Amino acid sequence: MYARRGRVLPKEDEDVADLLQAALTKEGVSFLLDVEEYMQASLTPEEVSLTYKRRSSSDVATQSFDAILVAAGRKPNVG
Repeated sequence: MYARRGRVLPKEDEDVADLLQAALTKEGVSFLLDVEEYMQASLTPEEVSLTYKRRSSSDVATQSFDAILVAAGRKPNVG
């Protein structure tokens, strides 16, 4: 999981977010929570790659994945 906000579920209670992150880590999910900027996503028949810059480094990195799920915000469903 890559994120720009520094932690999982930044709008929720920190203790709950920490418990969720620990549970997901135990299940094999890895976290990179200090992305400063997403620069490019590329798709080929073989892979998906994401190019990004971290806050803690001036280097630009590219990571390959089987798939990418983009969650670009959420809106309450209260209709």
